[in-house]
Amino acid sequence: MIAGSTNTPKYLIWNGSAWGTEGSTASLAGSGYARWVNLEPNPDSDEISLITSDGNSDINIQKWDGSSWDVPYEVETSSSHYYEVSDIVYPWKDTSYSTTELNWKEWRATVTSSLSSNSFDHLGNSIDTITADGLTAIDEGLYEANNELSAISGNSTVVLMSDGMDNAGHHSLIEEALRAKEHNTIIHTVGLGKNEDEVDPILYEVANITGGEYYFAPNSTVLEDIFVGIASELTNFTASGPTLSIHIPNNYINELSIATATYIPNSTNSTFGNVTNFPIPMAPSQGNLEPTISTEGTRSELLWNLPSMIPGQKWGVWYQLKVQGAGSVPLILPTSSINYTDVNETNIDIKINYEGETGISGFGADVDYVSLGSISIVPEYPTVLIGEDAVLNLNAFYSDGNPAIADMQIYSSIGMFNETENPMSITVSGSDQINLMSMMAGSANIKAIGSNGNNSVSDNAVVYIRPKGVIMLS
Repeated sequence: MIAGSTNTPKYLIWNGSAWGTEGSTASLAGSGYARWVNLEPNPDSDEISLITSDGNSDINIQKWDGSSWDVPYEVETSSSHYYEVSDIVYPWKDTSYSTTELNWKEWRATVTSSLSSNSFDHLGNSIDTITADGLTAIDEGLYEANNELSAISGNSTVVLMSDGMDNAGHHSLIEEALRAKEHNTIIHTVGLGKNEDEVDPILYEVANITGGEYYFAPNSTVLEDIFVGIASELTNFTASGPTLSIHIPNNYINELSIATATYIPNSTNSTFGNVTNFPIPMAPSQGNLEPTISTEGTRSELLWNLPSMIPGQKWGVWYQLKVQGAGSVPLILPTSSINYTDVNETNIDIKINYEGETGISGFGADVDYVSLGSISIVPEYPTVLIGEDAVLNLNAFYSDGNPAIADMQIYSSIGMFNETENPMSITVSGSDQINLMSMMAGSANIKAIGSNGNNSVSDNAVVYIRPKGVIMLS
């Protein structure tokens, strides 16, 4: 602000909160007295340009650097004109703070050692080279962990450690915790720092959602104890009271196979050990752990009671079956399983694939052929009309009474089998059906001859074909 008498204007300087001491413009002019004064601010600095006109008609400029005026210099000398101007406006520049625009959604997490890199050396190197900077995007780390574990079947565990607040990232930490819970992932959270108040309280909520535990580590010693405790819990696994239930076929029948599998008594050789000391069970039989045997429907169960085992221990069994029949026969049916109680008193039942897991073979077994005992042709109705189907039930049995596979040749004195064949060739697996139809009346004398490569047997049947309508005699 400029004020004062006609020949000696005065000025006051505003420092942002109050006006300063009054000063005379006489000291600001290049020579003579100041006729007018103009202040021009520089928006990019704290400088103010002071332009004055003195009594000699000169134009002078001085600059204010934030604390004092510099020496004036003349930009126009001995002008013949008088300048009359007064413009005193200055927006004071506040340099006490500065701002930087931040897009918090740009923060992301990266996976430095994925599950595909199954190496402790690779994992250790990744940990050794970790650097911490910027904001804390806890949600992004959990998002990447969920993606890594999404392809894993069964349960998984995540340890989430942070020393700050979840103040960056694009995803919701709670939603990622719920997503982990849906995929049977337990999250243990660890807050690290000198003061627990500085740790995000949401870590407790994440652990609680997924069934995990929240820990606070004020120093490296406590942190190490926490990780040792979590690792001990994960590896403290015991299979209590395990049982092995192997189901074998009893009167197994499909389109091209039929057989019976029978356990040979005292043929079991079981062994117990660990990764470094495990004698593989081999023949000959020793009979050291006989199974309990039961039969229900089309399967028999061989049940072994195993010893309780801890991580690293192994159990194996070798046994013999006698398979009689023909075709490709599975020795282990899909109802087979291993059952045990885990450390949390939860009952676990693991199904065994009938095609076999590692160390289990059981498809396409060799079979002993048994002689064919009998075949039969049984009409559903002994009498039918011309042009109607007569249903014939075919059956084949081994000499031990079990259902058999047999190749049959079937003949009839009249009519056709299945509309187009007479005689007819068919392979019967236990039982089957065919139709006989005749367009003429009479007795259909049917003969069947069955064989299975060892021997042949036969059977006969009669179906009476009657005419339609009524015949009148006079």
